[in-house]
This record gives sequence, C-alpha cells and structure tokens, in this order.
Amino acid sequence: MAAPTRALVVLLLVPLAARVWGEGADSRNGAATDFILLGDSWAEGANQYLADNCPGKTVVNRGVGGSTAVEWGTGVETTDKCKAKPASCSAASAFSATFGKGYSKAWLSVGGNDYLWSNCNSASKDAIVENVKATITSVLAAATTPGFTILVTGYGAASSGMDIIPDCKATSMALLKQAIQEAVAASPAGKVTFVDVLSTFGGSATTYSAAKWYADPIHLNKAGYDKMFQLPAVQSFFGCDNTNGASQAQRPAVAALLSVLGAGVLLLSVR
Repeated sequence: MAAPTRALVVLLLVPLAARVWGEGADSRNGAATDFILLGDSWAEGANQYLADNCPGKTVVNRGVGGSTAVEWGTGVETTDKCKAKPASCSAASAFSATFGKGYSKAWLSVGGNDYLWSNCNSASKDAIVENVKATITSVLAAATTPGFTILVTGYGAASSGMDIIPDCKATSMALLKQAIQEAVAASPAGKVTFVDVLSTFGGSATTYSAAKWYADPIHLNKAGYDKMFQLPAVQSFFGCDNTNGASQAQRPAVAALLSVLGAGVLLLSVR
C-alpha cells in the first residue's frame, strides 16, 4: 500500500488524539469481572458504555485501536498500535489475571482494519473469514470460565468518507459484514452469537449512517454506543435488565429534566 493511502486509512482507523478512549476502563486490577471487550477501536472506544447500559455488571475493556484480526488470531504484532503496546493485541494477554478474572461473556470487534487495509478489496473476504475464525478460537481458548460466550456485531454502516480510501464506498461495509457473519457461523455451536448492527444507525448495505451517532466517519460516539448496547438482542445476550425505568445511560438526562421541571416534582427513584 502506498504511503499516501496508508495515511488516509490511519486517519480512519486510529482513535483521534483529542478523544480519550479506554481511559480507566482497561483493568480492574484482577477483580472478578462480568464482561470483557476485545478487538479494535470499536471495542476500545466503548470505554465503560456497556456497563452503563447493563446495571450492576462490571467490564474490562482490552480493545486496542488499529489492531487487526490477524494480530488477535495469531498474537503476532504487525501494526504500529500493537507494537507500541507489546503483547496487548492477543487473547492470551487480554485474559491475564492482572486485569480481571471470571468473565462470563465477551464482545469481540475485529476484521474492520483488515478490510480497510485491503482498500475494501473483495478478494480479501476469505482471508478475513479465516482470521476472524482464528481470533474466535484464540479467545475461546484463553477464557477459563465454564459457559463463556462471545458476542460479535460487526460494524455499523459508516457515516461518510469511505470514498477517501481507494475502492471503498458506502456499499463496502456489506461485504465485511458477510465475512464476519460467516466466521461466526463456522464457530463452535452455542459459543458465539452474531447480532447484525449494520443498519442500526440509520444506514444500510447501500447508504451511510446518520452522523449523529458517530464521532467520525467510522467510530461511534457515546450516543451510538448507548444505542447499540440498548438493542434488545444485545441486552438479552448480556443478561441486562433495563426494564425498570431509564437505563443508566439515560439517568443523567432524566434527572436534569426533572430538575428543570422543578416545583411539584419529587424524584423517588430512577432505577
């Protein structure tokens, strides 16, 4: 890949320096933890938003922006982001008891960087399928909790800008979804669940998503993560209970609204 193209792709793949991604989210210092997030910048950027939308649950986020399925599947670091954090882009490292233990479930986000590095080349599909399968195998091998399961969602349709990468366009994300879905289908029965989020943010296989859910063309903002983690299928997978009033993600807004309404409003509880 020529240097100018690489520079454009890096702009999309690596979290912007102005945003603080993963801060305070990557370790619970060995404490028992419910869920672990693994993979690329979609995972890293999720910070603790899953915990916000799953009351009473704890999360360790071991995502690394810019990482690939090749790295997570083999443990061999090839990208600058992973080389800057030695041994960080592998299941074996992520499941170190230094960070947490006893995870019952994971959310895994990989394959996007592999695809974009290929300039959305359809010929890369088979390799992506195999590399995502290898990542899933590595994660299942590293997990020690009986009954451990993985959620894979793929990615939402980009909000704009795919055409700055040669051969990529609004329709390109559909093939990536197919590759990831095939990898999940080939995984051990009952161990991996696929929830399709391609159209969750207002886009589709042929159109861009609504910008209001995105921090940049391909990375979700907090509202986008909240929307995804509040999907019934995602809530069900993680065993979340947001049925009693507003979710944790909504509570500050609810409290502020009631404060503005003022006299005569008594907030007894928001669960």
